[in-house]
Amino acid sequence: MINNGAYLEDMFQKQFDREDTPSVWCHRFPDSKSARNLIEKQPSDFILVVVGEVTLVECKSVKHLYRLPKFAQHSRMVKAAMAGVGGKILVHHWHSDTFRVILVKDLRLGAASHDLRKLCEELTWTEATERIL
Repeated sequence: MINNGAYLEDMFQKQFDREDTPSVWCHRFPDSKSARNLIEKQPSDFILVVVGEVTLVECKSVKHLYRLPKFAQHSRMVKAAMAGVGGKILVHHWHSDTFRVILVKDLRLGAASHDLRKLCEELTWTEATERIL
């Protein structure tokens, strides 16, 4: 089985599909790769609106216990942040089955990878989704 992170996106979507809160709206962007590049690259996996606060959410699944490799959406999320749209990355360290929620503004543009130990502690799924809200 190839770990492409789609399972994490599915988990995230199901979590917010279950939310019975009218003040929370979550939309999953279509994946340009699965659409055979017929659509433009998206800024993130999701756009989440909670009581009028807009946040882009990118889901990343990694084997490493505390590092996040460079990812294509980072620069697009930084550009959105300059326009006032928040951005968070949900990282699943699948080898240890732990999660982290990182603010886009805390990641250095152009870095080959990011050491997440100083940015956020390890979380459970419930703690991670609560931090995103």
